[in-house]
Amino acid sequence: MMRKRISVLVLVVLALFFTACTNNSSEGPVSVNRIKLTCKMTIGEPPCANIESQDLDVIAVVETAISNAEQMPGMLNYAVESILRLSTQEKTESYYLNLGSDRESSALLVKWPDTSTGYEISTEDANRLRDVFGR
Repeated sequence: MMRKRISVLVLVVLALFFTACTNNSSEGPVSVNRIKLTCKMTIGEPPCANIESQDLDVIAVVETAISNAEQMPGMLNYAVESILRLSTQEKTESYYLNLGSDRESSALLVKWPDTSTGYEISTEDANRLRDVFGR
C-alpha cells in the first residue's frame, strides 16, 4: 500500500515538473516596444511628419486604436497615406494607415500583407492618433 502511494506521488511530482519545464514564458502577449510612422505624399492634406517613438503612452494609444478597429465590408479603393510599423523584440508588423487631418472622420487601417481587408478606426480613436502624430 505504501509503495503504491509513493508511486502515485512520484508520478504527480514528475507531471508537475514536466509541465513547468515545458511552459514557455515567451508565449502570450508580446509588448510592442517601438512604433514608427512613415508618411507618404498626400494631395490636399497638410504635410505629415515621420515619427518614431518608444514612449509607452504613444504605444498604448496606437495599440488601443488597432484593437478597437472594426473590419470593413467589401473591396477597398485607397491610396496609402502612411506606413505604421509596430516592433517587438522578435518582429515588426506593418500597416497602412490613412488618418487624414479631418477630426470629423474615422481612419482606415490595412494590415500588410493582406491589403484587401480594411479596418475602420473610430473617429474618437482616430483623433487620439491625430493628437499623437501631430495631425
